[in-house]
Amino acid sequence: MFIVPTDFTGFYQLALNQYAVDQIQGFIDEFERPALNDLLGAELSQILIDDSGSGEPVDEDLLKIFNPFDLDLNCETVHSGGIKKYLLGIVFYKFVHTNRLKPSINGGLAKRKVEASEIVNYRPESTSRYNQSIDTGRAIQAYIMENMDKYESFKGKRLLYNH
Repeated sequence: MFIVPTDFTGFYQLALNQYAVDQIQGFIDEFERPALNDLLGAELSQILIDDSGSGEPVDEDLLKIFNPFDLDLNCETVHSGGIKKYLLGIVFYKFVHTNRLKPSINGGLAKRKVEASEIVNYRPESTSRYNQSIDTGRAIQAYIMENMDKYESFKGKRLLYNH
C-alpha cells in the first residue's frame, strides 16, 4: 500500500539484508492495513487506498491528510508527519518488539542480550517512536474532525499511547 522495507531509514532505520527485507515486508503486510483502519476507519481507509494508485492520493482532501502538516487547534499547534510516517512508526514498533531489537549507536538495530536469564528492557527507544506516530495519527484525526464535511466516512478509533 504505502510503505516498503526501504522506507525504514533515518529515525526508523532497520537493517536491510535479504532476510530482514522479507521479514519486514511480512510485518508491513500484517500491520499496515489494521493501523490505517485504526486511524481512519475501514471505509475511509479503502477510499484512500483506491485513490492512491500511484503511491499517494490524487484527491486534494486525501492528500492533505496524507502529507505532513501543522494545525493550530485549541491554543496549541499539532504536527502530523503524514500517514506514511504514522504507518512507519507502528510497523517499526511491532517489528522491534517481536524481534527484541534495540537501536544501535551507529544506526540500525542490534539484538538485545539476555544475561543470567534476565530480560533487558528493550522498550524505551521503540516506544518513543510509536508514541510519536500516535501524535501524528492524532493530528490527522484532529484535522479530520475539524473538517468532517470533507471526510464523512471517517470512523477512526481513539489512538492510545504505549507507556
